[in-house]
Order: sequence, then C-alpha cells, then structure tokens
Amino acid sequence: MLIHIENFNKTNTLKLLSFDYSKGMRSLNITMSNPYLLEGQWLFKAIYNTLITNDEFLEFGFQKIIILSCTLDDNKTYNLHSNILISNDTTFEEYYLSVEKYLTHYYNLEYGYNFENITTFTVKVWNADDLRNLKIKQTVKAVEFNSKVVDSTVKSKYSNIYYKKFKGIRSFSTSSLIMNSVKHWSVGKITPISILNSKGKLKDQFKFTKPFFTMDLETINFNNKYSQLPIAISSCGYVNEKLESKIFLIDYYLLKTDPELALKNLWINYFNYLENIIKNSETLNELTIFAHNLGDFDGYFLYKGLMKHYNPEHLSSIIDETNSFISIKLNSEFKFEFKDSLRIFPTSLDKLCKMFGVEGKSISYNPKFKIWII
Repeated sequence: MLIHIENFNKTNTLKLLSFDYSKGMRSLNITMSNPYLLEGQWLFKAIYNTLITNDEFLEFGFQKIIILSCTLDDNKTYNLHSNILISNDTTFEEYYLSVEKYLTHYYNLEYGYNFENITTFTVKVWNADDLRNLKIKQTVKAVEFNSKVVDSTVKSKYSNIYYKKFKGIRSFSTSSLIMNSVKHWSVGKITPISILNSKGKLKDQFKFTKPFFTMDLETINFNNKYSQLPIAISSCGYVNEKLESKIFLIDYYLLKTDPELALKNLWINYFNYLENIIKNSETLNELTIFAHNLGDFDGYFLYKGLMKHYNPEHLSSIIDETNSFISIKLNSEFKFEFKDSLRIFPTSLDKLCKMFGVEGKSISYNPKFKIWII
C-alpha cells in the first residue's frame, strides 16, 4: 500500500522545467516533462495538477487563457488544444471536458505512428484579468465582460502592473487564437465531398464503388544504423469478392547478415502480391490503397521501396505545404495509388476501429514495446 501511494504521488504531477514571463508580464510559458510516461486522461490530470498547485500560476491572474503544445525529439512543436479559458476555481473535470474533443492530434502522436517521442509539454498562459490583454488582436472580438468592477486596484504579485478584476464570464473562441509557429494537426486535411446531389439523392459516381485496400507498416530500431527499419507489411482488401488479410514479414536470418537485401525482398513480396491481384482480376486495372498517416510515417518508407522496385519516372506524389504526403501514385504496367486515410478520418486508429465497429488494438501502445535488434 505504501509503495502504491508513493507511486501515485510521484505521477500526480509533471516535472516543472521552466517558467518564462513575456516582456511586460502579459503572458507566461510553463514547460514541463513527463518522466513517468503518463498517457491519456492521466497525463492531462497531471498537467492540470501541476498548474493548479503552483503559486506562480495561481497568482498570474484569477482568469487565464491557456494553450497546450508539445515538442518532439526532432524539436517540432505541435498544438494539442487551442485557447481555453479557465480560472483558479476550474475543476479538472471542467477543463478536460472543454479540451477532450480537441485532442485528436495528441492521440495521433501518442498512439498513432509517430516515431518521435514527446519530450516536453508547454502551457502558454495569458492573464485574462490584465486589461492590456483585451487588445490582443486574436481575441479582442470574442471578449465580453460584465461592466461591474469588483476590485479596481488589484496589484500583481510579480510586477507593478495594476489591473481591474471583473465579475462575470469572459467568452472566447477556441479557434481564434492559434499560434502561427506550430503545425496544427488539421493542416492539409481534405474537405469531404458530398455524396448527395442537390436533390438529396446519391450521385451517380457513388452508386458503384470500387474495392480498395489498406496497408500498414511495423518498424524497429536496428543495429544503431537504422533509426527505423520496416520489418512487417500488412494488407487487407477484397480479392475475388472475399475479404483477405495478408502479412509480409522480413526474413529474420537474412536481416542479421544483409539488412538491405532483407528489406528489398520484403518490398518485392508485397508489390508482387499487389500485381497478382490485378493480373488475376477481370475488372480491376488499378488498386487504391489507404495507409493511416501516410503523410508523416508510412509514406517515407513506402516511397523509398517503390523507388527501388520500379522506375522512379513512373512515380508521382502529391504533398502539402508541410512536405507531408497526401498520395503516392505508380503509373506503369501496374497502377497503384496510395492515399492517406488520416486526412479523411483525422483520429487515431484505435478510435477509428471503434467508430466502424471492428476489432482494433488489444492493448494501448506503450513506448516500452519498442524493440532493438543488435
């Protein structure tokens, strides 16, 4: 019991790394790390506890607007939720209920196919009681205060700034204040096309659907030379009107002696399988294959595999402004087009399986599952 209590106390908050005030004390950056690898709701409970038990945070205005972001191993920064108004009296349940629906990108980073670790979390805090912050361009249109003044000469503990304390609620837009320096998860997302015409009936092009396939990669850290090396490719789709699942595994013994050849053979087996599907079909002359998060993970390995197996001149791709793949197309004797399903369903694979009522992960991903072969 004592050990359990000790572990609970250790993981009840995150480790504070820095407090950085902006010029004029109008905003505050709080950086923290997650040494105990908390996940999901437990992680956000620890972030909340770290803030709400810190005197500097509590003294930085009674009402605050906060934005949460994270930084990965490669120093890229991602916005996890946009501006949320809280006060010193806000409970964790109220905070989490407000941000939960905006955490798609967090779930994708933590449980999807991102191969970088989250190193730090940063909370950007604006003092909503400071009258100077009413002039912030991104929020000025969404601010409404009751005109009744409770205390007109409240002095900040950390500066000579005086501000008025209002009674009432400050409303705001969760999309009106997004930092320009971060890459938001929705950048490049494809707007869905309506399947109904102006009369509310199904459009002709959607009356007869073409079969499509899915693919997935599993990678490992290998021999300190390859930060990530594909070792398995899974495929699922309709073959001869029957749902067929296949998995292609790398030759373990060949991997130990010649990893480049082992990887080449893995891709050959997969591409030959796709070619045979077209050869043996009377109706298919091309295949559409979806990969979840093709843009930031699977696509890099897939494109390299295609380049080595086919004539590079027969390859084309569509990328967005963040240099992430939207699609990769092979246009030769065999026609394959790989598309990013994350842009159509911007959620984690685990949630996607639940949405479609199919079996997904048996257990949640844990960084301890990472395998090294030396």
